[in-house]
Amino acid sequence: MIRIRIGQSWAHDPFLREVATARETSLDEPGRLLDAVAIEVDGVDLAAGRAERNAFSAARDLVDAAARLMAGEASAEVAFPEGEAQLLLRRRGGAALLSVVALSPPARLLARDVEVDLRELAAAAAEAAEALLEALAVAAPGLARGPGPGALRRAAARLASARLAPGAAPPDDPGASGGREPAPAARPTCDFELEDQEGLVGSYRGPGADLGSLLAPGRVRLALGGAPIVLEAPPFLVLRELARVAAEVLDAVRRGVGEVRAEIPLPARGRSVPLALDLARRTLAVGAAPPRPVDPLRLAAAVCEGALALAGALVARNPRQARNPWLYDLRDAAAAQLTVARELSQGDVAGEVRGPFVPPARAALAPDPLGPGRMKRLTFRRAWELEVGPPAGVGLARRGGLVLASGESATAAVEAASGRVAWRAPGATWAALLGDLWLAVEGEAICAREPEDGALRWRLTLGGGAEPVVAAARMEAGPVLLLTGGSLLALDPARGGVSWRLERPAAPLASVAAFGALAVAAGSSGTLYGVERGGRVAWRVHAPAPLVEPPGAWEGALVALCRGDRDGYALALDPATGRRRFEAPLQFSPQGAPLPVARLLAVAGAVAGDPVVAAVDPGGGVAWTTAPGLAGGAPALSPLGDGLVAKGSEGALAALSPDGATRWSAGATARHPPPGNLPAHAARGLVVSAAEEVAVHRAAGGEKVGVAPLAAPVRLLVDDALDLVAADAAGVVTAVRVATHLSVV
Repeated sequence: MIRIRIGQSWAHDPFLREVATARETSLDEPGRLLDAVAIEVDGVDLAAGRAERNAFSAARDLVDAAARLMAGEASAEVAFPEGEAQLLLRRRGGAALLSVVALSPPARLLARDVEVDLRELAAAAAEAAEALLEALAVAAPGLARGPGPGALRRAAARLASARLAPGAAPPDDPGASGGREPAPAARPTCDFELEDQEGLVGSYRGPGADLGSLLAPGRVRLALGGAPIVLEAPPFLVLRELARVAAEVLDAVRRGVGEVRAEIPLPARGRSVPLALDLARRTLAVGAAPPRPVDPLRLAAAVCEGALALAGALVARNPRQARNPWLYDLRDAAAAQLTVARELSQGDVAGEVRGPFVPPARAALAPDPLGPGRMKRLTFRRAWELEVGPPAGVGLARRGGLVLASGESATAAVEAASGRVAWRAPGATWAALLGDLWLAVEGEAICAREPEDGALRWRLTLGGGAEPVVAAARMEAGPVLLLTGGSLLALDPARGGVSWRLERPAAPLASVAAFGALAVAAGSSGTLYGVERGGRVAWRVHAPAPLVEPPGAWEGALVALCRGDRDGYALALDPATGRRRFEAPLQFSPQGAPLPVARLLAVAGAVAGDPVVAAVDPGGGVAWTTAPGLAGGAPALSPLGDGLVAKGSEGALAALSPDGATRWSAGATARHPPPGNLPAHAARGLVVSAAEEVAVHRAAGGEKVGVAPLAAPVRLLVDDALDLVAADAAGVVTAVRVATHLSVV
């Protein structure tokens, strides 16, 4: 006998009181009306309390699944995401076979092929829905009269009176036993055997997800030397869990974590076998057996190879399974992890870059004072203003006498001197100035324009659903590089055609920087790739942690800051070969780009939210560390003479000498500072600091001498004449010029 019971605690959800008189409110929003669903066969709950979700949508889906089986469909599924469980229903003549899978680690079968009368199942689903609607009429009468409950009431009534239709024809392939041939045990291997006597794999007709068709019985065998470890359970579930463990192993290897533990499911209800992998000792313990020696990376690779082999075998039996989301999720994850495992096992790969390494030029503003003597007061006047919408990409850039402003509503090129708009273009979601090329994503296309007149050079359609562009770079005498969707595209700057593409599906690319004939792309896991103009990967280096910013150049080396959970590293590489020069550990989490100061590299970060600045010497040692008295986490660094200036998010400044000593400091407070922390600009003997206001300080002593009429900019340009152009978060672009300055000679 089967009975479906839906809990009643949902009736106390405050949501019902808030909308008690409404009739159009949706009742099936995730997170609303949460309750447990018991699917009892002879008094035993098959889901063991794991079936939890929105009570209304659970009743609707149960009615729909039972109706589909009554109508002749071969299978149906009902998901319980809050409890991380899946109810699988399969028809066999006039009976329904119920299985419940717990998806949270370790994934396991809580019940398999429990046979019930299909008419009784339909009656139980209809009764559960009617009981829910009666309780809803008491708890929220207005909602009970809405269209959603009305549709459920009609569906339950149809199900209660439905006739049993003939079932679908049996699958063509009866599902003979088979598996992957065991490989020699010279290295870890992962093999499987399927015993699909009932033709589950062939029962999938698609489209849509069908977990039940993948749960053919069998076993998975891990060969590590000596007697193999045999796991008797549906190979799909076991390899899905092992693939998850492989991902944890790869992450642990990258981070240097000492141990990975997991539970692998067994067929019996509630049973599993513990697995412990010790990375330091390179041993694997399964259950109560003594630990065995194993290479963690080879073990991860073997598991991924086994998962891919299983996916191939299932698709070979039933090509429609290639469209089953449960299977292709496992296949794609295993393929990506296999790539990472192989790269990590190979370690760093040195090479030789054919072409010059050219560090990008550092823009420096005029150091000459604005006037003779000691500056006492400075005033500004507004020059021009326009609105382009919230900034897109770079937001503001200079090209000769033009200011290029990009926003979501419009793009405009303005003559800085007169304020005249030289040309306009549609709004953009991303934009950048790359030498003599203005790039912007306009709708579903990348548009390349001439910066001087806005003429369209080329247009490349991205297509619907394309990933956004997140970064760009320009190689010397080479292609334009765009980073989109985790892939690096090389575009011909003259015509816009795609010359080559670099993809790393296991760890999507997250940043790119160009240095003459060399481009350096960094993956989300921290791996750096040195790429030549033609797309050849010259070298590969595994950084100790993901990068904070794109790599930069310093003292003839490539430098990158890596941020771990609580600390970080400064990594220096030989750009020609990728060989490490040093890997300096930092006792804090770095943020922002590093700044060369004299022959040191200044690094900003925070410890427990307090700002800190350190300097690394060319040998990889930490020369000094200081804690400037600033608020707001990691400071932004910018050059100031032979030293640097650190700026807090509220606009406070601290000028530091090359040895880390504080030369002067200037306080500031802001109730509503803009997002981000723009670095200060040093020009004409002054320092411009932008936060809630834009203040100007003397570079020599830090005294505040003026405030520009600009409110909370998120983009700021400063030129040699101390003319300022700022854009706020709403996209209002304002230019101001120096009106008067008073100095004491």
